[in-house]
Amino acid sequence: ILITSTTNAAVDQALAKLSELEDAHSALLAGQIVRVGQTDAETFGASLNEVKKRLNAETAQRLEDLRIYRQRRHNQIKPCDLILEKLKAEAQPQQLDLFGEVKSEAITYRDLISVFPEKYTRYILRLSFEKQRDLVTRRKKQLEKVTELCREKISLLRAELRQQEKVVVQKARV
Repeated sequence: ILITSTTNAAVDQALAKLSELEDAHSALLAGQIVRVGQTDAETFGASLNEVKKRLNAETAQRLEDLRIYRQRRHNQIKPCDLILEKLKAEAQPQQLDLFGEVKSEAITYRDLISVFPEKYTRYILRLSFEKQRDLVTRRKKQLEKVTELCREKISLLRAELRQQEKVVVQKARV
């Protein structure tokens, strides 16, 4: 059923009467009644934006969770670079000073905990510099790949949300 009128007020009045019907309440919640167009009147949850938000709440939440996850993984990439710089400096031969070797800066628990889970951090600290470098390099590549995959999934979810406006209008019965 399509209700149209030359005035928005007439459509708003028809929607108000529908909202009073007990049978129409479930149709409103299911997004089967959609108010297309602008109005200042009460829409009873039937405006296109309200229906989209309600029907896509789960997808919108997945999108937000994925954005947060992606940002956390992305924020771990720079610490990987800093750790690799420290390991590179550690691997280079040290110049002797007048009283012996100069101690180079090694990586610390604090460096690693921002990139690895705690149980791996203590293990990694006991490894040779070469193995530490290999693990950090591998972790950085994993983080970059995860970040890219998340970016792609976010794009797909955004496209899905944009498409939902058409779907909502097509599925509407009133």
